Amino acid sequence: MAEYTMKDLETKTGKTAQSIHKVFNKNEEIKALLPKHKKKKGQRNFVYDDAILDALLVYYGEKEPPENKNAMEDRVVGQSDETENPENHETTPGGAIEPSAATEKELEALRRQVEDLQQQLETERKGREAERADLEKQLQDKEAERRHFIGENAKLLNLLAAEQEEKSKLLLLMPPAAEHKTLKQRFKGLFTRKEGGKNE
Repeated sequence: MAEYTMKDLETKTGKTAQSIHKVFNKNEEIKALLPKHKKKKGQRNFVYDDAILDALLVYYGEKEPPENKNAMEDRVVGQSDETENPENHETTPGGAIEPSAATEKELEALRRQVEDLQQQLETERKGREAERADLEKQLQDKEAERRHFIGENAKLLNLLAAEQEEKSKLLLLMPPAAEHKTLKQRFKGLFTRKEGGKNE
């Protein structure tokens, strides 16, 4: 049985290696053939036999399938578009290419999810901004209150200092306290004054 490298497959089918690899990954019939009809040659190279080449030729519409010749036309119509960008289109049984309804629904659902997330983020952002503004106002109020109390304390200290100063001045102006005399000394003092007054 003949062996074909990827370059050989490109030449035989007229398709790029990228397109052929997409077929290998997406077409279940050809994917099922690969384990038996693909061999490793060297460290990185692989070779394929006639079964793979025939399957590719049938897939690309260049050869009729042995089991279903009537389906050939349906397979050929729109084949080039599918190989260029197969993920964006689906081929209907009649061969017409139309966007996948499921894909459109998924995209719409994703758009809605993104919009919901954006709204949630916007709501959270506004909430955080309001919270931050409230905290800043509370901080400003506390700072104003602290400054008010500092001012009041300074006034009280000034008043106490002024009162202390007044007391000191009054104490300096007052005469010295009279000496403490006994009752006897007071009587004696009285009589001494009287006698002194008479002598005068």
